Amino acid sequence: MAAPLHLLRLTTTTAKLAANPDLYKRFLKALLRAYDFYRTNEDETVKIYTKYLKIDEDIVRRETYTDHVADSDPDPLKNTLQQIWGFIVKNGDAPKDFVFDWDKRVNTSVYKQALEETIKKYPGNKTYAAALVRFKKYDE
Repeated sequence: MAAPLHLLRLTTTTAKLAANPDLYKRFLKALLRAYDFYRTNEDETVKIYTKYLKIDEDIVRRETYTDHVADSDPDPLKNTLQQIWGFIVKNGDAPKDFVFDWDKRVNTSVYKQALEETIKKYPGNKTYAAALVRFKKYDE
């Protein structure tokens, strides 16, 4: 079974990542911290979403925390993306002979470093511990 679908992924070019990997790692650490806040501060998160997105609080709460329509998980979910691509090809929505090198196109190493460093800085944090389990299940 695949992980929950998260459509938004952090993207960059290989050249930009190679030129400044620390920048991307720091950004991923910030996303991890924001994800922990989102997971552990439901009421405050709903108020923030409502304020800036101008959406009814009940809709935000239901779609974010009840129905899980949206999730802000920064994990790259490489293997899940591969599964989704397989469904796209199987359904005839992409050519079967199109070759996509997942190892070349989806770099999970920077996320892994960011996650490991965040766990080291905040040991015992349940959000980060769960993120590491999920990463090992879906990305390694």
